[in-house]
Amino acid sequence: PKAVYIGSSAFHTCWALESIELPEAQTIEALCFSSCSKLTSVNIPKAVYIGSSAFYNDKSLTTVNCEQVKTIQRVAFFGCTSLESMNLPNVVYIRDTAFSGCRNLNSVNMPNVSYIGNSAFNNCVQIKVLDLPNLTYVGSSAFYSCTSLETVNIPKVSIINSNAFYNCWQLKTLNADNLEEIWDNGMAYIGLTSHSFPKLKKIGQRGFVYGQFETIDLPVIENIGYAAFSDNGSLKTVNMSMVTKVPTINSTAFANCYKAKFYVPSSLVYAFQNDSMWSSLASRIFPYEG
Repeated sequence: PKAVYIGSSAFHTCWALESIELPEAQTIEALCFSSCSKLTSVNIPKAVYIGSSAFYNDKSLTTVNCEQVKTIQRVAFFGCTSLESMNLPNVVYIRDTAFSGCRNLNSVNMPNVSYIGNSAFNNCVQIKVLDLPNLTYVGSSAFYSCTSLETVNIPKVSIINSNAFYNCWQLKTLNADNLEEIWDNGMAYIGLTSHSFPKLKKIGQRGFVYGQFETIDLPVIENIGYAAFSDNGSLKTVNMSMVTKVPTINSTAFANCYKAKFYVPSSLVYAFQNDSMWSSLASRIFPYEG
C-alpha cells in the first residue's frame, strides 16, 4: 500500500483482481491494470500520472478516485464501458483516445484541463454537459458522436479540429466566443439553431454540414469551405455585418439552403453580388441593417 510507483504491465490481465487501494501511488505506468476484467474499484488519490492503456478494456470498472492526476495518457481508460463518472479537478492533459468508447460515462469534471487529444471522448454517448473553462486545444474527433451532448463551454478554444464535435446532434448551447477556425467536419450534424461567432474567420469543408441553423452571425468571416453549410435546410439568416472584404467561398458552401438570406455591410452589397464566388446567391444578398 506504500508503493509510489507502479511499473508497466505490473498487473496486466489479472483477471481475478476486483479492487485497488494504493493511497501513496503517484505514477501508474502503461498497461499497469489493463484487461483486468473483474476490476470494479480503483483508489489512487495521490496519483499525478496515468500511463498509456493503464486501465485499457477494464469493462467492469465503475469507480476511480484519482483527483490529483494531472496527465492521462493515450488509451488509458479506453473501453471502460461501465465507467459512469470521473472527477478530475486537477487534470491538465488528456491524450488521444483516453476515454474513447466509455459508453456509459455521463459526467466528467475537469475544470483545469487545457489539452484534450484526438478521439479522447469519441463515442461517449451519455455525456450531456462539458464545462471546460481552461481548455485551449481540442483534438480531431475529440467528442465525435457524443450524441447526448447538449451544452459546451469552451471560452478559450480558438480552433475546432476536424470532426471534433461531429454528430453531436443534440448540442443546443455553445459558449465559444474565442473561436477563429473550424476545420473539416468540425461541427457537422450539430443541433444549434442560432448562434453568433464573433471571431470566426475560417470554416473548413463540411464544417456545419447537415446542421439545424436558422440564424448565424459571422461578423468577421473570411473563408467558407466546400459544403460548409450544405443541407442546413432551416437556415434563413446569415449575418456578415462587419466584414471588410468579400469572403472566399466555395460554390457548394450553402448548397440546399434555399431559404437563406445574406446580410452584409451596405458598402459591400454590390461587390458581393458581382463576385464570381457569390454570383449564384446574388438575389439573396441584402444590406445589413442591424
